[in-house]
Amino acid sequence: MAGSEVTAFISYAHVRDVRRSIGFYQTVGLPLVESVEHGGRPVWALLGSGAARVMLAAADEPIERDRQGVLFYLYVTGLAELHRGLAELGLDPGPITRPEHMPAGEFRLTDPDGYVLLIGDPTGQARD
Repeated sequence: MAGSEVTAFISYAHVRDVRRSIGFYQTVGLPLVESVEHGGRPVWALLGSGAARVMLAAADEPIERDRQGVLFYLYVTGLAELHRGLAELGLDPGPITRPEHMPAGEFRLTDPDGYVLLIGDPTGQARD
């Protein structure tokens, strides 16, 4: 549209427990930027690092784990280190695979509400 430009595109996910989801996404590497509380509990949060951002909001209805139609893709550095750290915390990251589009590797992780995160290293160089 003339005179207008998109300056950011941020994922916005409804979650069952905003506090728990904040902790999960902080573990993945997204620090809390800001949050809104009602009745002593967070009902909305923005987490981010650089250009990577996600908004979380308390869901009005139950979250159905098998019906989450969104997949989040995260570019990271230190893929193997992150994978190892998540596994040590018991978060069950999937195996690191090396598909043609991500030869340096990627793995799958599911958040507490069933949203799937694919986490990959975009450098283009395979690493061990």
